[in-house]
Amino acid sequence: MNIRNTGCGLFFLLLLAIACQKEDAKPPDRLEPTGLLGEWVLQKTAVNGIQDLAAPLNDHFMTLEPDEDPGDFRGRFHSRSPWHNNTGTFELWEAEQELMIRYGDTEQVFSYSRSSEDLLSLTREEAGDTITDSWKRVE
Repeated sequence: MNIRNTGCGLFFLLLLAIACQKEDAKPPDRLEPTGLLGEWVLQKTAVNGIQDLAAPLNDHFMTLEPDEDPGDFRGRFHSRSPWHNNTGTFELWEAEQELMIRYGDTEQVFSYSRSSEDLLSLTREEAGDTITDSWKRVE
């Protein structure tokens, strides 16, 4: 009878441990399946379809990370290069293929597309021009 009580007690402790693990497990962020999270490096910039040869390449990085709420389409944004360092937030509108980035007093809306897992294009309108930045995922 004592072994039976010990077995039941161990069984309930095991159930309690499993239940606590399930409560502690964080659900995946809704941004993960989009493939946008991670670090990206600028590969080229085009203005109205013409590559801007004066634009600096390979020294401009952008990082998109999830925020604390896994149930939304918002996250943290960081951009750095030799001449700037910006930190802010972003919001994704997946159905519209749009991404809004906010930092400081700046708020920009980009349309985005991905030609592969490792390539991301962000397009914005600025002063009557269409500017497309092509990014490559940093390995």
